[in-house]
Amino acid sequence: MTKLLRLLTEACTTAGDVVLGDYRSSHNEVSIHVKDPTDPRTLVNAADLASEQAIVSVLQRRLSCTFLSEELGETFVNGPSQYRVIVDPLDGSKNFAQHSLGLFGISVGVEKAGHLLAGAIYLPYFQELLLAERGSGVYFGILESSRNIQFHSLDLAMVTSSEFPLNRARISIARGTAPPSILSRPPIATLLGSCNESINYASCSVGLASVALNRIDALVLPSQKYWDIAAGVVILQELAFSVGIWRNEWRDEIDEADLACAGASDCFDIVAAGNSDLFNQIVSVLQMR
Repeated sequence: MTKLLRLLTEACTTAGDVVLGDYRSSHNEVSIHVKDPTDPRTLVNAADLASEQAIVSVLQRRLSCTFLSEELGETFVNGPSQYRVIVDPLDGSKNFAQHSLGLFGISVGVEKAGHLLAGAIYLPYFQELLLAERGSGVYFGILESSRNIQFHSLDLAMVTSSEFPLNRARISIARGTAPPSILSRPPIATLLGSCNESINYASCSVGLASVALNRIDALVLPSQKYWDIAAGVVILQELAFSVGIWRNEWRDEIDEADLACAGASDCFDIVAAGNSDLFNQIVSVLQMR
């Protein structure tokens, strides 16, 4: 495993300890506030801030980098830096606050010279960690009681180009920062009526990890912030999964250079699937006008 992936492991598990400790406490609702009064899901609590601080503290000591983070926004360092770190310190804050089945995660992506290089998704409640770096493969491990993680490489065995009917697919579908009406009108409503089953984890990190681990067949999420998807994009692309990113409700496809220049206000629509045939069917439905 590379030095960068070991560093991401330390950052994620350190933050995960903070988050999990707060989750298990009966007092984790005391400091909650809502960032956007029009959307009650936009919660911030002490765990968000403490997780973010833990990640920044670990990484800035050993990596010359800037940060784009959900709570801090964009931060810079004095002098040149090759790296930008994209952080969602607690994805699924509503689930966290309501103790909803442990469905929350920590997402850390790393850019180098304007290109996504590495990513980590950690699910603290399940103590599962996914890591990827371009050209170095994808690793999956579970944190043990001894605080050790036994990693194994994920291979491409689940990736196939054989036919996969949409009506057999279990797909993670949610609305991101889009208004609720996006779920009740085409093209999302059409997709909901065409697949076998839809799942809303209310956490992009959980959804992306579930696709990577073959627990669900695909993921369709509109209006996601860059910190929601950065780590997952690296992981899924390194697995050779089909991943597409658009703006404007799947109308304007973007390339990686556009993605890596993203700021705090940018939103993206993402589709991901291990099966390329299923991916193409989903995109076809989403782009029907």
